[in-house]
Amino acid sequence: MNIIITQLGPKKAIYIVECIKQLLYFNNKNIYIISNTYHKNLLKKHNLLNKIKFFHENDFIKDKKHITFLNRTSLDKKWFESFWLKTTERFFFVNTLAEKLKLNNIFHIETDNLIYGNLDKLTRIVEKKFNYLFTLVNKNLSYANILYFNSYKETNNFVKFIYKNHNSFFFKKNLNDMELITAFYKKYKNKRNSTFPVSTREILLNNKLSIKDRTYYKNYDIFKGVFDAAPIGQIIDGLDNKIHKFKGPYINKKYFMNSSHLDIKFLIVNKKKLPFIIVNKNLKIPILNIHFHSKNLKKFTSY
Repeated sequence: MNIIITQLGPKKAIYIVECIKQLLYFNNKNIYIISNTYHKNLLKKHNLLNKIKFFHENDFIKDKKHITFLNRTSLDKKWFESFWLKTTERFFFVNTLAEKLKLNNIFHIETDNLIYGNLDKLTRIVEKKFNYLFTLVNKNLSYANILYFNSYKETNNFVKFIYKNHNSFFFKKNLNDMELITAFYKKYKNKRNSTFPVSTREILLNNKLSIKDRTYYKNYDIFKGVFDAAPIGQIIDGLDNKIHKFKGPYINKKYFMNSSHLDIKFLIVNKKKLPFIIVNKNLKIPILNIHFHSKNLKKFTSY
């Protein structure tokens, strides 16, 4: 199992510390960080640099596809420290690293995520079953906060898909990272290109939603827990106040259900603080990751 985290460009993401500490707390290994001098020094300050494998973004040699993407993309290169450009460009860095090291079983994780468990245990389950795994917000939208690639061959296929979308001057609008992931998933969806479960039959029934369509709880029997694309983290702790003026819990209207209906509790299990969705007051469904758009990871770590 290999975990790749990127934090590109000038943005200072101090919450990367909690993201990595949480991974290490659950004995996750083979953590690769692609970032800059600021985050390298930050990780060194917190005694984390020697526990991960750090790669400076300036040391990467950009291949032809990467350079063409930068030259031809119409993505916004200015707003919020090149946010839309960097969130898509990062996959070229991920692929370059994965190809160079011939990595298999790759989890891509965004820095504002907390993982509540050991991904190596999940790897043993998924490596023979899936090439890709995505996290849905609804049937027409997926976020990049946690992705699974079976190997560097899959990261390469995904980068080729990005390159194709950004390679022509005739595209009026290039797709951003969320749109690209969604488009890729919808085009190649099959048994091996599937989704992390974001719900269960019980949650759907409790909220009077149909269980005939397995889209949202598919693969729950494998993972024995649910994943969060963003709406769970948003209802718990709101949005990033550096971008949004909205305060308090946020209901993501793009979510396939009303997140305010979820009974979310953090419980102490074996001295670890873990999140659950409680159904009918007694059924406890583990939440395996939470994407905190608020960036306040420190409030919700397990240690």
